[in-house]
Amino acid sequence: MFDTQGDDRGAPAHRNFCSNCGSPLFSVLGDADDIVWIKAGTMIDASWLEPELEAWTTSSQPWAREAQERDTRGYFPRGLDTD
Repeated sequence: MFDTQGDDRGAPAHRNFCSNCGSPLFSVLGDADDIVWIKAGTMIDASWLEPELEAWTTSSQPWAREAQERDTRGYFPRGLDTD
């Protein structure tokens, strides 16, 4: 596990990695530990996943900003508000 601390919330993010290859597996926010952020790239078949929200959209790739599905789910220009 590796902890990072961003400027927005002031709480750590606990990032967990594979002990064999170092790939990121999941993250847990220190101030919202009831939510686990599973990295979709760790799954053999992620085709069944359907996004429910987008965070940090101000730094997203241009092709992601144009997604029409964005209006049907929550999106946050910066991180999630955990207050």
